[in-house]
Amino acid sequence: MSHWNNRLDIGLAFQSGDLDKVDYNFNFRTELRESERPASYLYTFRRDYGWQRNQAGQSTVIRDRINSTFRFRYTTAERFFFQTFTQYDRRVVQGIRHDLEQSAGLGYRYLRSPVGPAPLPLLSVCAIANSMPARTTATYPLVCCKT
Repeated sequence: MSHWNNRLDIGLAFQSGDLDKVDYNFNFRTELRESERPASYLYTFRRDYGWQRNQAGQSTVIRDRINSTFRFRYTTAERFFFQTFTQYDRRVVQGIRHDLEQSAGLGYRYLRSPVGPAPLPLLSVCAIANSMPARTTATYPLVCCKT
């Protein structure tokens, strides 16, 4: 049997004064755990946007971010697991047009509690990122390995 866990958060904030500000965010998370096999899938999506307007009426975007992640985890033994993690990030205000990361690794659950296991990554193998700043069209690959 499969077990789904879903969550949706929506936020909106207004501020008035010397600067008028409007912020909104949207967060979605879904997780699937399969009882007939030791696998779980986790997907998250987040959208943040904010702008401000000064007394002269000039508007400026102060936050524009999209983030999406996907994690696949497979338990190989009672406490050991293998997982892959994929993340996409876009932060226009900071100049990051596209940031894509992929990693894979092994982990060990060192603590079990009613809330759930606390994973300890043993090895994260070759996280690969590809960033493209908003001001250029060139790509800047980055490869790093962590232990």
